[in-house]
Amino acid sequence: MTIRKFCPNLLSIGLFWLINLAWLVTPIEAQEPPPTESPARFDPRFGIVDSFVNTTEANAAGAGWTRIFIRWDVVQPGGPSDWKPANVPDTFLEAEIAAGREIVAVLIGTPSWATANGTSTAIPPLEYWGDFVFKIATQYRGRINHWVIWNQPDVSNPSSPNHTWDGTEEDYFRLLKEAYFKIKTVDPTMQVHLAGLTYTGDTNRDQPPYLTRLLDLITVDPQAAEAGYFFDVVSYHLYYNPRQMLDANLAADEGKLRYLGQVAEGQKAILDLVQAGKPLEVVQLEERFTLRAMFDKSGQDATFLASYLYYFGMLTLAGETPQHRLRLEPPNLVVEKLYLDEVRQLLLPAGRDRTAADKAVLALLGNGDVLPLLGFVEEKIFKSFGKQDYLWMDEHALKAAFLVLLFDDVNYVTHSELELGRAHADLCLLRRPDRRAPELYDILLELTWQYE
Repeated sequence: MTIRKFCPNLLSIGLFWLINLAWLVTPIEAQEPPPTESPARFDPRFGIVDSFVNTTEANAAGAGWTRIFIRWDVVQPGGPSDWKPANVPDTFLEAEIAAGREIVAVLIGTPSWATANGTSTAIPPLEYWGDFVFKIATQYRGRINHWVIWNQPDVSNPSSPNHTWDGTEEDYFRLLKEAYFKIKTVDPTMQVHLAGLTYTGDTNRDQPPYLTRLLDLITVDPQAAEAGYFFDVVSYHLYYNPRQMLDANLAADEGKLRYLGQVAEGQKAILDLVQAGKPLEVVQLEERFTLRAMFDKSGQDATFLASYLYYFGMLTLAGETPQHRLRLEPPNLVVEKLYLDEVRQLLLPAGRDRTAADKAVLALLGNGDVLPLLGFVEEKIFKSFGKQDYLWMDEHALKAAFLVLLFDDVNYVTHSELELGRAHADLCLLRRPDRRAPELYDILLELTWQYE
């Protein structure tokens, strides 16, 4: 543990760096997979990405399939003769299969040894790529029948966090064709999927769709017709631009939180949800909201505000306490992120401070350099607190501040109080299975608030 005195006489913070992938996989494999029941008949039209994270809840939701990422640079990190366990442990896949769920696997991630520039987005030599595809399809034969070849190759901007492919349509066509023949050699009944495409990228650039350009290349290949045009399934990621699809809904939800943020009690309710990391508790819900009550902010207590969030879909019932108090929590990750964004606005009202925070976070996540973030929190967060603020300051509030700054649902799965053996980690950011590239770090934070 590295201990750094962070805020004079107030705070010490311990940081553990989970840089070694093998170390990371060990505690995950050590956990018992969720108990499985006899295979159920789920709806094949409905799937959940990475449902192995919680097989029980995926079963309850009726998900008929799941999508996982199998990274080439994780399986063969050391060279063409190297072969390591995949980034998704077999125990979790077996639980999904036992539940009766179809697994769709995305193959992605060029190893550094297979390319001159050493990036996971580079165009790989077809000989090495084909060998990997054949071996991985053979390894999972009978368990995985659907294979997606790469992901979103139409995101051409290298600065985009969703950029995964440096090549052209011609390069992707060669990648696809090689994978198709290798997979069909292992098992002709296996299904080969084109990489999921965004669609919106081409329409926004006013150019022919990537799929059209790709099909123009495929159809002139002399082997195409006999080989089923080298694919069985086409996928579009129509959620790629969620603001475009959910713009009005999210704007309305942001407006509800902004309304609450105008009063002290509303700010406290939002902070409590983020700070404690557990549901709000109320005796009962308000049954009606009058215009007078909505405008009279002086009379809006915790019950009123929790009820407001519940009836507008920003909180959902999560059961009762032993004292029969109602427990309310955010219904999903999208709403949870809205709460975090609102707390970020409360802590950092100035746009320049939010920009500085982003730079400090990037230094930590991308380079493993924690000093800019520690300095930012010390200078911009804690120096803005008054004496009254320190009366409610504790380890949970400290964790909330770091959670607000570090939350990144594109690249990470964020865990609060994650079980690691016999202990718990205060805050843990684990790279998502589709983001297991060496450019990013896994991070574990152990936080302690001390008065001296």
